[in-house]
Amino acid sequence: MNTFERLVVNQLTPLFNTQGVNTMAITTLTDVKSYLGIADTSSDAKITALIPLVEQQYLEIRNAPWEVDDQGETVYPVGSDITAAEMIQYKLNNSTTNYELQSETIGSYSYNRSTASRNKGYPSEIVSAIKKYIR
Repeated sequence: MNTFERLVVNQLTPLFNTQGVNTMAITTLTDVKSYLGIADTSSDAKITALIPLVEQQYLEIRNAPWEVDDQGETVYPVGSDITAAEMIQYKLNNSTTNYELQSETIGSYSYNRSTASRNKGYPSEIVSAIKKYIR
């Protein structure tokens, strides 16, 4: 595990280890790798470190608490594990991206992105997948 991954794990682990509260994560390393088609182990530590981060960001974007069943277990929305995997993929693929970039032109290539289409740095497709399940 590199320094960044250790930092993320050390900073976020206490947020998800509250006594008496279900600490089951929104997704697992195995599920993320399966969904993203990752067969090797080179990204395992980074994916593991990102799971609690994307869960927290998912919750912040959702802007509503998780539902809890009669046994006190967290009930995640249908498809939230896939959305979390997509958030992780976005983080893995855009780890050096300047999120402040609004537009760029290189030759005939042009890219524009409105800040209104993002939340926590994620594209609008991911954000809308989160918000559509809020009751």
